[in-house]
Amino acid sequence: MANGDVASKLEEFQDLLSISDLVSDALRSVGWLFVRGLSFIIDGLEQITNDILLLKTFFNNPQVVEFVQTIQPFLYVILAGSFLFTGYLMIFQKKFDREGFLINLFITLLVLGLLSPTMVKTSEFTDTAITSFNQDGMYENQDHTLSQSVLQKMYMI
Repeated sequence: MANGDVASKLEEFQDLLSISDLVSDALRSVGWLFVRGLSFIIDGLEQITNDILLLKTFFNNPQVVEFVQTIQPFLYVILAGSFLFTGYLMIFQKKFDREGFLINLFITLLVLGLLSPTMVKTSEFTDTAITSFNQDGMYENQDHTLSQSVLQKMYMI
């Protein structure tokens, strides 16, 4: 490039260029460190999210579902045995904490009653979140992390 070409390019981008000084360079460096720190935090959160979604796919695996369905009758037998033993203790033991038992029974029934619907709603929410984040055209490069894609998109503006 000749000197005239360089001068014309500098004049063309004159509004984007500025003379360097110590204060603006220091503020720019601090700002860039802040952006990189946020990028690091976002990458960590993205990795945690991917691990959680991997755990969700583990529990949706047909072999795991089949194992749970196979062992479920045995779990009902254990639950019935637990109720029988608790009834035996209530009838024959004089110093049985009946008030604590009622509180524990209420909490147990509450957890068992709310666990299944809550897990179904959580699963639906994560499926919706995954489909909204994995839409085509949202980020051009799917091989980058989310924060790298955002930073790259910022540079293209």
